Amino acid sequence: MDTPLVDPWCQRCGLAAARTQVVQPEVPSGATVLFIGRDPGKTEDKGGQPFTGRSGKLLRGMIAALGVPAEQCAFHNVAACHTPKDRGPTKDEMRACRVWLRRVLTLRDWKAVVVLGKDAEWAVGEIYPVLPAGYVGAPHPSAGLRNRASRRTLAGVLRGVAATIGVAGREPLDRLVTWSGGIDG
Repeated sequence: MDTPLVDPWCQRCGLAAARTQVVQPEVPSGATVLFIGRDPGKTEDKGGQPFTGRSGKLLRGMIAALGVPAEQCAFHNVAACHTPKDRGPTKDEMRACRVWLRRVLTLRDWKAVVVLGKDAEWAVGEIYPVLPAGYVGAPHPSAGLRNRASRRTLAGVLRGVAATIGVAGREPLDRLVTWSGGIDG
């Protein structure tokens, strides 16, 4: 069995008391792109895999629609535990997880790192006050579930990431913006 990237028995903050489990990063051996979000949702807390709830399905579906192979994508959150009532992690809770975030960020030389949402941008900025080349901010896909403009911005960033890793992107931008993959209904 592979060594977990995040301590499955972590007690670094109060989130340990309410979580079902620590959600481990998903890092396939061939991954060249890292997506970083805020914290696991209820679905992720239950299943133990990041980006598998509604917003994760939107993100993964848009990535697949561009033709980016799943094995090239890694997923992690700045907080490894679900927050009570989906309140989002506090800055102290994100700081407590910084050791795990740093471990994933330095795991390999990523071709692109997509930082999803303001909380993730803040946490990554705590490690890198000046972002290294290849890092790009984007709206969190949860914003794309509620707001077409956020989805359009996210689609544009994903198209740029696809180009960075040599994938032309088979879906037109407008189609990505309207793509639902069954999650909107």
